[in-house]
Parts: sequence; C-alpha cells; structure tokens
Amino acid sequence: MTIPACQTPKGSALSSCIESMAEGWITSEDLCPACTRSFIAALDGVAGPLDWSRGYRRRAEGTESR
Repeated sequence: MTIPACQTPKGSALSSCIESMAEGWITSEDLCPACTRSFIAALDGVAGPLDWSRGYRRRAEGTESR
C-alpha cells in the first residue's frame, strides 16, 4: 500500500498526523484527510472491511467541516 502524503502543515516537529497520533499528541479524530484514508485502510486490512462512521468517511473525503 502506498501511503498518501500527509496534509498537515509541516510546522510540527513530527512529520505526519499518523506519527503525531503514535506519539500521543492527537487522536484519530484529528487526522488530516490523507492520514484518515491511511488509518481506515490499515484497520480494514487488519479487520476486513469495516462500517465506518459518516464522520470518518467525510474526513477521508476532505468534506468534513470543523
């Protein structure tokens, strides 16, 4: 699987939302659209296709309003 480039501004010391989440700085609700797609794909790869909430689907599409 090719991981899409993170869309988070690079003003952070960490290079991606996924890295920030692994370090405990953010939660899955804070992932950018590209990292949300990676997160969904990874969990689907482990558990099979999951029924993702509308919020996750909208965030992955980049249509979520904050």
